Amino acid sequence: MVDKANSVPTRRIVVYEAFRDGKPLGIDLDPRVLTKRFKLRPRSSRSIVKEGSQAVGLAFGEVIDWDACGGSGGRKIHWICPRCGKKQWGDWSSDVTNPCLWYSDCNCVDKWLITWNDDALDWHS
Repeated sequence: MVDKANSVPTRRIVVYEAFRDGKPLGIDLDPRVLTKRFKLRPRSSRSIVKEGSQAVGLAFGEVIDWDACGGSGGRKIHWICPRCGKKQWGDWSSDVTNPCLWYSDCNCVDKWLITWNDDALDWHS
């Protein structure tokens, strides 16, 4: 589906979002990943994972090794908002699922479902 008001392709999916003390920690397609990543304790009154159906923007990303490009910071996933053209990026590691969810840095959508070509990655470096 394409949102004609802003020309960002979207899909309605189930999004899991982790919170601690009411503050968002992260999002994922799998609640178990959030529990492990943020060391959430079941039955804790301070931590919770919420589930909800949300429309998310669809984007194709590229994994770039900043160290190999003369910078520092390891591998990052990069994507561009098709509406406003804002270039966005986030930390990437080999345990990130393909596709993955990411918060948006632009006002066009709240969250992105990003797919990338993992054939392009050099897994031996």
